[in-house]
Amino acid sequence: MNRGFFCDLDGTLADNMEIMFSVYQEFLRGFYLSPTPEEFALLNGPPLPQVVSVLKERHGLGGSLEGLVKTYQEILDASYMRAKPSPGASEILEAAKRSGMFIAIVTSSSYQRTLAWLDRNGLESVIDLIVSGGDCEGKPSPEPYKMALAKLRCSAEQSIAVEDSLQGIQSALSAQLRTFCYSSGPLRIAVPKTVSTITHFGELATFIPQLADRRDAAASNV
Repeated sequence: MNRGFFCDLDGTLADNMEIMFSVYQEFLRGFYLSPTPEEFALLNGPPLPQVVSVLKERHGLGGSLEGLVKTYQEILDASYMRAKPSPGASEILEAAKRSGMFIAIVTSSSYQRTLAWLDRNGLESVIDLIVSGGDCEGKPSPEPYKMALAKLRCSAEQSIAVEDSLQGIQSALSAQLRTFCYSSGPLRIAVPKTVSTITHFGELATFIPQLADRRDAAASNV
């Protein structure tokens, strides 16, 4: 079985939480509503149609869900590509790739938007798989990570996941992955005790050779 390095995109690999919050603000203000950081935090993780559905119901937004999702996407597309990789993220992905790990982006974002962002930031060549919001049941279901494990023939015991949202963490943990919570600022979610928190991707460097050592030890015992 292969080893996997699985990473969320928004707020994790991509340093774009300020952009995502501004998109959420602009969308709600278009309906003369007041956005809050607390509501935004609760909506971080699920696919966009689910997020907009919650906003529609909670705030009584008029119009069809399809039309509201389109409006949200247009606002998002106008600013999404400005985001840069999180500090140390590009380097750790390249190091994981060199160590023989398979790299997957497991995201609630669309495949097209994810691929365009990776290409813009020179990361497409190190990515083996994108599991996007439309591929299966979204986070917090374990299905996105189970799909990544299956498609890349990776062992959950020899793989890691990096997330920034509670829904994403629940998804990865439910798929039996060792999970890390990335937070570039103050931690705003209650992280399970089994999850380690990192503030810089470079902190993951020590886990790459450790995973390799564990795999080699397992093989020698066969």
